[in-house]
Amino acid sequence: MPTCVFCHTPFTPLPLLDGKVMSACCSDECVDAEKARRKLDPHGNPLPARAPGPAWCSICPPRYACFDAERLPPRGLAVADSVLAWNPRTTPGHGIALIGPSDTGKSMLIHEAARRAFARGHHVFITCAAEFAWQAADFDARRPYLQRCLSAPVLVFDDVGKSKLTERVESDFFHILDHRERWRLPLLWTANTHGDDLKATMTEDRADPILNRLRRSATVLVV
Repeated sequence: MPTCVFCHTPFTPLPLLDGKVMSACCSDECVDAEKARRKLDPHGNPLPARAPGPAWCSICPPRYACFDAERLPPRGLAVADSVLAWNPRTTPGHGIALIGPSDTGKSMLIHEAARRAFARGHHVFITCAAEFAWQAADFDARRPYLQRCLSAPVLVFDDVGKSKLTERVESDFFHILDHRERWRLPLLWTANTHGDDLKATMTEDRADPILNRLRRSATVLVV
């Protein structure tokens, strides 16, 4: 039995109107994803960019809500298939990470991977390093935000290591990574740097434990 080129699950192929055999399974999400990847409909005609649904727009930053493969820089396009094929059902507890310089399409791709999980019924919570550090210093006010980071079935964390972490923020970040690893909750994350450069944004005691959990949380792709 063939495997879907998008979600990698077995399916019974169906003939298309032009006699070709469908290469994605028969769910609307997989068919749409395959068309979007190729930018063609079954008859070879270009498809317009797909408009995001209102539910997704309510949780995703507008900059990344509407995905268009034609906007991806070459370095992002090179890893697009691997990122967009991610499925939390087939890789439970394991996400995707993109590391590379700015303007390579990392955030655009990681948000689109999350949108596809959202379309399959997974709850998604999206945040970034700046927002994580900015949250209220009062722990009682910060608690609901941290709880969402801890328990969301899919968490998107953009720009890891964008700035040096304070003691409180670093402690919270370690707790979230540790909790999500123990409960096998997937994490999608991006970073501009890795190795010693990323380690330099953290304290000596927590740097290695945080980096180890980040590496184990996802398939890491360098853009």
